[in-house]
Amino acid sequence: MIKIVEVAPRDGLQNETAPVPTEAKVALSGTIGKASPDEVKRLLDLLLPKISGDRIAMHFHDTYGRGVENVLASWSYGITIFDSSAGGLGGCPFSPGATGNVATEALVKALEEKGGKAGVDLRKLSQARHLLNPFLIEVRRSLPKKGSPACAACRFSTREVCCQR
Repeated sequence: MIKIVEVAPRDGLQNETAPVPTEAKVALSGTIGKASPDEVKRLLDLLLPKISGDRIAMHFHDTYGRGVENVLASWSYGITIFDSSAGGLGGCPFSPGATGNVATEALVKALEEKGGKAGVDLRKLSQARHLLNPFLIEVRRSLPKKGSPACAACRFSTREVCCQR
């Protein structure tokens, strides 16, 4: 598998012309959470003529509240393989300070709102995620921007502002 980071902290989109073998499986990773949906689309515009979408997986962090938006941008291009974690747990060993991965709850809710079917029971997933609370040091790994599907998926959501729970 080839891993490509789509946005470098200071330099923007990287490896735009990197050769990709057509039989390769590619994981596009936004490890610091700075990629925008437009940048994700630009990268997919470059990659999809060289490799089929069923060989592409996406991995985003929600450090700046863009993770779910980037998933939806990718999904609009036919990508269907996404990494996520319950409650957005995780970080990046290569980028200290990059907070949580895309929360599975937020990803499923956003895809279902757009007509997708993830086959995940959100109620059970939420219950499973809350079992982790006693083991977590951090109260909040990322703060989604106002109106983000990540906040809407939270059981404390008022759909107005992120309450940071």
